[in-house]
Amino acid sequence: MKPFQIIVNMVAICSQKEFLKCRVIIRNCVPFGTVSAPLSEHAASNFIFGPHFLGIERSPNCVFIQLTLNSGRTLDQKRAFYKRVADELHARLDMRREDVLINLVPVAPEDWSFGNGEAPLVRAP
Repeated sequence: MKPFQIIVNMVAICSQKEFLKCRVIIRNCVPFGTVSAPLSEHAASNFIFGPHFLGIERSPNCVFIQLTLNSGRTLDQKRAFYKRVADELHARLDMRREDVLINLVPVAPEDWSFGNGEAPLVRAP
């Protein structure tokens, strides 16, 4: 099992339909099952971002995507994922590629508990 969790943060400017479509597009870009994919909408006044960070010009419509997953992906796999998400959001929602910020958080199997206070991905001693 290779679980992951996606957290998406964006400004509350799009319709509910577009908002849900964004989540589906991102989930479909990941080649394995989703544990959860919460989306959070924020008022523009509460959505703080660097519009020029690292020389990339972002609009107020940018989206932050954080994916927590088991470690072990190669750099090529990560780059392919970044590109696929940006390309799909651009193609399906006309979102600017510059407005897609992705952060991967690799963790070990023992860092997951799905309930009952247990770590089911780790064998008991």
